[in-house]
Amino acid sequence: MIKMINKLSKWLVEKYIEKEIKERHPNKKRIRYSRELGALNPGKEIKGVIENYYIQKVTYILLIIIVAVIVGILSLISQRQAEKIVQGNKLIRNEAGNGDYNVGINVKASEYDYGKVNIKVDERVLTKEEYDSMIADVLEKIESNILGENRGLDYVDSELKLIEAVDGYPCSIRWETSDYMLLHNDGNFGDIEADEDGNDIMVRAIISYKSLDYIKEYPIRIFPHKRTIDQEKASGLMSAIESANSETKALGYMILPTSVEGNQLTWKEAKEPVAIYVLLGMSGVIIAMWLGMDRDLIKQYENRNRKLLIEYSEIVSKMQLLLSSGLTIRGTIERMTADYKKSIKKGGKEKYVYEELLLCVRKMQDGMSEAACYEYFGNRCGLTEYRKLASILVQNLKKGNEGIMSALAFEGKNAFDERKAVAKRMGEEAQTKLLFPMVIMLSVVMVIIIIPAYMSFAM
Repeated sequence: MIKMINKLSKWLVEKYIEKEIKERHPNKKRIRYSRELGALNPGKEIKGVIENYYIQKVTYILLIIIVAVIVGILSLISQRQAEKIVQGNKLIRNEAGNGDYNVGINVKASEYDYGKVNIKVDERVLTKEEYDSMIADVLEKIESNILGENRGLDYVDSELKLIEAVDGYPCSIRWETSDYMLLHNDGNFGDIEADEDGNDIMVRAIISYKSLDYIKEYPIRIFPHKRTIDQEKASGLMSAIESANSETKALGYMILPTSVEGNQLTWKEAKEPVAIYVLLGMSGVIIAMWLGMDRDLIKQYENRNRKLLIEYSEIVSKMQLLLSSGLTIRGTIERMTADYKKSIKKGGKEKYVYEELLLCVRKMQDGMSEAACYEYFGNRCGLTEYRKLASILVQNLKKGNEGIMSALAFEGKNAFDERKAVAKRMGEEAQTKLLFPMVIMLSVVMVIIIIPAYMSFAM
């Protein structure tokens, strides 16, 4: 699988690079990031380096797409298998003991679109057994919450707060009202307005623990409350759903109503748009990965330039020392690269500037003129300091050794000053990076000090 993806990536990248080369014009002289990739890989074929970089990026993208497609398919299969609505208007109940569940249903009538309705489907009911009571505390909790914003049960003009569970008690609470058209089972007002003088109804709390029920009735008086058209429509629909739920409790499924207020209903289970979420997530990951790799490449390039700047004073000093001992410029560079090779064999670290010098030596060995090699070296390094050094070396070839030592001495002094400046900037950057952890540590210390002090005052 991975090999196939790599082959596909390679084919796509080769086609892209060929197209880029064919379509080049004066304003588009190189493939993007070819300079950075060439600088970070001295001595390697630039086309191969660019191909490998883009093959890696395309491979990651193809892997992300494949994983996203697999996740999307599995999610759709899972949704399909978890469908609760069957035969158009039947909701499958869970077996007794497996708990209730909520399902979102899109409801549409011939003349009105109810949109998405959340329906609670109770688990299948078992036969009644002896009741294990914990009623007193539960009733106390119910009565402390039921009023909501009302001043009393004898004057109810806003929704009641009908809780469905009490923390710490393994029981559920179901509510019923004597007049569903005035007050719904969830405490919200029904479709019919109460009289100005109020209407007396009964609210019944059914406290259930497994198969044991305890019923407590609360007489209330309802007064008028304004509602929107949507609330009235939803009230009628929920009334029909509740009736259907009550009438089919003994069945293994719940039959949803086919019409409300003379309007035919169609039922369709509301599903999350998994495919869209997967597509958006995949797109975000691909963009982040693509830009992240480019950002890392730029950081590596900047780090390489910083190291070249730091190593500049060392190169100039070594050249001064070797030239003063009587070596030619070419001999000096060959000696420096030979020492570098020995250092690498002994486990030393690779350095960008010496890798560029090795490339320069190979070019001279292949027949390129010294002057062209030095200019090539300066252009490869890409920094003003190295271009200036290359210019000094080329002038020495044309004019002789006269003046080169003084020029290198002057350049060495400037290089040392620049190295100190770079070291100072790096120190300041390190201090800035440490600022955030220091702020976090200070915050932790303040919390450790303040919380005990606050607790001691509270006591």
